[in-house]
Amino acid sequence: SVRGVENNGLMVVHLGPATTRNAFGFQETGVNNNGRFFVINEGAGNAWGVVSSLTGGTVVNNGVFAVQALHGFAIGYEFDNEQSFENRAGAQLLVEGRGATAFYTGNGGQFSPVTITNAGTIVAHSLDLDTPSVGLHLAALTGNVTTVNNSGLLAADIAIFGDDDFTTVSGSPVQKVNNLATGEIYGLIYLQ
Repeated sequence: SVRGVENNGLMVVHLGPATTRNAFGFQETGVNNNGRFFVINEGAGNAWGVVSSLTGGTVVNNGVFAVQALHGFAIGYEFDNEQSFENRAGAQLLVEGRGATAFYTGNGGQFSPVTITNAGTIVAHSLDLDTPSVGLHLAALTGNVTTVNNSGLLAADIAIFGDDDFTTVSGSPVQKVNNLATGEIYGLIYLQ
């Protein structure tokens, strides 16, 4: 079966200050957003826009996708198996928390190549000075390729972090970053 959500309107997940629970927009699905999507956690927990271990395809943001955790960690999109992402012109992916990651993909390229295309705005902001924000966290296995094509704005303390999914030995994943003529990247680019 195919799991997916398409938002063309307004969707809000809001947990108030008295909660200690985590806030999730969606689990185990992809979300194509053409509208406005907000996940806000004012309590002590974390906040995720989407967390999924599903594989393949491309998730598209063509609207506003915002995640905030005032006292916890915030993640916009977390895909524990490879997932491509397109943030189209005019779209915004905004993530803020006491640690913040806008987009994470793991096992990149294991089943198919992963491509991240940003023509809009991706911003991750950390409310904790000791925990840097991450725009794109790209984890992959040996020889697998993850490509970033940026013609928009990408801003975070660590704009792009290329990670090695091997935990016991060093692998050799490949991360490519193409910053096009209109692209702006603010923050560290760290590739392994």
